[in-house]
Amino acid sequence: MRVRSIDPDDFCYVDLLLRKSFFDPYETPTKSSFGIDVSKFSKFLPSLASAQAISMIVDENGLVLEAVRDWVMQFKVNFLEQDPYDLPEPKKFKYEAFAEISSKEFSKLVNTASTISSELTFKIDGKHFTISAGSGDYSFSGKPSKLASVENAGGQSVSASAIASYIKTLGGLINKCEKVVVRLGNDKPIRLDLRYQDKGVFSFLLSHKRKGAHAYGASDRDGTSLPRLTVTKLPELLLYLTTCPHGEETRFLQEAGLETSGGDYSRMAQELHLAERSEGKLKLSKNGEVFVNLMQNDQKQTKSFLHGLAFSKIKSYKVMMNCMKKRAFTPEELFLEINKRRNEMSDHAIDKQDLSTLLGLAMWCGVLDKKLALYYLRRSDEK
Repeated sequence: MRVRSIDPDDFCYVDLLLRKSFFDPYETPTKSSFGIDVSKFSKFLPSLASAQAISMIVDENGLVLEAVRDWVMQFKVNFLEQDPYDLPEPKKFKYEAFAEISSKEFSKLVNTASTISSELTFKIDGKHFTISAGSGDYSFSGKPSKLASVENAGGQSVSASAIASYIKTLGGLINKCEKVVVRLGNDKPIRLDLRYQDKGVFSFLLSHKRKGAHAYGASDRDGTSLPRLTVTKLPELLLYLTTCPHGEETRFLQEAGLETSGGDYSRMAQELHLAERSEGKLKLSKNGEVFVNLMQNDQKQTKSFLHGLAFSKIKSYKVMMNCMKKRAFTPEELFLEINKRRNEMSDHAIDKQDLSTLLGLAMWCGVLDKKLALYYLRRSDEK
């Protein structure tokens, strides 16, 4: 049985292979493939955690999970009529280096490094493997006491970064496996392979692009460009601010991994009127309080509310949405059309990174089809 998924932020691709020996018993008269919204599992997974046995049954309409405890429970999740992700086969990368490490040591190094920064750097240099992190005046670098094996075909130092929270989420699974294989390559996603006895292989491809990485200097931040950020991180900042009624200083937000060195998330929150500054601290505005309340109770209304704010507060977002209502554009045509209209309005031009931010915002709000947004984002990055 093969299970593939991608997280909503497109930072992690999951590929699980469960062999027949994983199940007892295992029956599959025909080959079948189906899509399911895994977020719906969260409603009943806690009820399955202490079950004595779990059965998985697939019928023509959905997936049924049957749990045996003191009683028998059945939970059913319908198939997606159309898979909005329609995941392709993962690209087969040829990695320059890999290291095999004890799962317990790997988890300890990751947990320790993540206390310093939300982004970790993995490096293989010769026969040495290190995990490091840095933030402000603090830094960490750790090496396992022993490697099961390590190989570096090119002989060059190879490194890549990944978001710590994704790896820490896998902690329970990692600790049930004996070894972790870390594969690294230049400009390639980090790949983690976990072998669970003889029962399965769990593979995770983590984006190698650092959230704060961009090809411009601090001098480019003239207050006219849009913030450089991953839009899906913004709600985390706003939720955090609910615990700070008097506001929070930027340096503490940065240390918590909720802000970039350039203050991008704070600036976006202020542009959307979701937050405001008071005595040098960032705090929720009235709109921010409404947003957080909606986010905790109604995701659909949350997305609609944010779209409305973006449409009314960010001129380039409004221009982009109006452009896309007219007709279909290629990524380059969309970029040129937006700037043409902004020029007619005597407004400054946007750049390709601005367009990526706008598309990411529209995708989060659910007003732009995910496949189309990913097409625009990919092509604009290539340009």
